[in-house]
Amino acid sequence: MRSLRFVAIDQANLSWDTEKHWRVHKTVCEPWDSTNTVELRVTYRSDIHTNLQPAHLARWASGYEPEMSTARAQKVSQHPKKISENPKDLIIKVQCPIQSIDASGTPILQENGTLMIYTKKRDLACCVDRRDCPQGYDAVTKVIKKKGIGKAYFVCEMQSKEVLLVKINEVLAEQPF
Repeated sequence: MRSLRFVAIDQANLSWDTEKHWRVHKTVCEPWDSTNTVELRVTYRSDIHTNLQPAHLARWASGYEPEMSTARAQKVSQHPKKISENPKDLIIKVQCPIQSIDASGTPILQENGTLMIYTKKRDLACCVDRRDCPQGYDAVTKVIKKKGIGKAYFVCEMQSKEVLLVKINEVLAEQPF
């Protein structure tokens, strides 16, 4: 069985020699365990927009209310319609809250804001507050801060409507979200 990380890489690179690279990947792929995963308790809030464009962030940083002109930009938090008893594997984008943007255009992250989490289709769009799961929140934000851009892509397992198990030792390459 192939790992979700391998599938994500395979889908992102169509020139990839799947069989050859799978043999290499499976030798370094680490199984899910407590040393490389964190549990996040998620909430669904109607006041969090999950698709803010750079122009929206620039307006917000300047003190103006972003214009939410498209239906996709107006989409707010929601949980998947079908949640089975079996965990569901997902590729998620996690965005740290941005306090401001410096002169070079690099985001300055807030210390204790709300993480936004969503899938490409936005069939999962949720939030994580530090007070709900401080250890998981801190572990994910630490990984994201190392990248320095305020966001990262991870493989996760949706265990229930309220719980995501995120594999934090393998940050995925930029995804076409």
